[in-house]
Amino acid sequence: MEKIAFTLLLLSYQPSAFAYLDPGSGSILLSALVGVVATVLFSMKGFYYKIKSFVVSLFGVNIEKNKHKLVFYSEGKYYWHTFKPILEALNKKGVEAVYLTSSEEDEGLSFRTDYISTRYIGKGNKAYTYLNMLEAKVCVMTTPGIGVLQIRRSKGVGHYAHIVHAPTDMGTYKLYSFEYYDSIFCSGAHQEKTIRVLEDLRNFHKKTLVKAGCPYMDVLGLRLEKENAKPSIPKNKKTVLVAPTWGEHNLLKIFGAKPIKALLNQGYEVIIRPHPQSYMAEPEIIVAVKDELSSFENIKWDNSPDNFESLRDSDILISALSGIVFDYAFVFEKPVITVELDYSFIGQEANDLPYKVWELDVLNKIGECISSDDLNNISGVVERLLTDPKKKVELRAFRDDSLYNYKHSGSVIADNLVKIMEDL
Repeated sequence: MEKIAFTLLLLSYQPSAFAYLDPGSGSILLSALVGVVATVLFSMKGFYYKIKSFVVSLFGVNIEKNKHKLVFYSEGKYYWHTFKPILEALNKKGVEAVYLTSSEEDEGLSFRTDYISTRYIGKGNKAYTYLNMLEAKVCVMTTPGIGVLQIRRSKGVGHYAHIVHAPTDMGTYKLYSFEYYDSIFCSGAHQEKTIRVLEDLRNFHKKTLVKAGCPYMDVLGLRLEKENAKPSIPKNKKTVLVAPTWGEHNLLKIFGAKPIKALLNQGYEVIIRPHPQSYMAEPEIIVAVKDELSSFENIKWDNSPDNFESLRDSDILISALSGIVFDYAFVFEKPVITVELDYSFIGQEANDLPYKVWELDVLNKIGECISSDDLNNISGVVERLLTDPKKKVELRAFRDDSLYNYKHSGSVIADNLVKIMEDL
């Protein structure tokens, strides 16, 4: 018996991977073996603790006997603002929780109180092994695909909860991203609708859906309130923020500098904030546009890690379909111009939906979705939206209709997690 378990452990060992692994990668077999090891060890708990030293030496994983009540797992530092309002609310209630992360740079590691503890658990298979052997009443994640990708459902966890970290449609995720969660904390009614439609189509079990909200937007909104309370210098000119995504939908790649040049010639201040990935994957595009616009003084290039100042200091946004458009419309209450492009949803949940994903249906509610031909009159579109006296009121109304519990979703999620624990 000892030889069998030891052999399985050797077969499943793999050094930490620093790239994203999707279902098509060859490492899925190894990740599946990690799940097999976890299952075998939980079935033989006595034997499992005898070989603890072997596991530690092979994986570098600290396996604990303690069963936690409530555990949060963050796959990276960028998700801290999703978990922060929830942990703050739990801390106020005196509810104990553990925050696990796979990023050594996660701000959450410094969030330690009498009730909240934090821990870095490594990356790749080291993290997957830890999570696949986890013991907790409730485990909360933003990571899609448990039971499908590398993270399996641990037999030691009573309930898995997914926090949807953005207000976008569930159809934009990969296939079967949510099937093996017990509950999903949704940001809006459109997410609930998609989950129920997919459950009915596939005859999957009905998950508990919670009207939660979007915690990171709460953090952003509260930050904006503090900034708005400070004295500001009046602006003489309107500022246009151009924030393209990267890859095939990069507006700089598709249309070049021509639309931006038109805005600059009309006297608008322009901030260009390329996607961070563009600087690594397509730097030649940025260089070409910079060279073409180098003679203009009313332009600023923003490559800072934090986009807050650009969002705050601009008056209107031009972008393709991306998460930033809803941050801008819902939190900063400013109009958005998006450009009609072809989007492929092959391999995503949207492929099985009998309707368009929510984002594509609502772009005209947060501003205006224009054709590529309309870019020839981009200055006119900008002027029309900036002079619309009803636009801010309309944006607030649409946000309230689309987003649950704005600015207090953290306490709502905390209350529901406590109830789930009590009911187990």
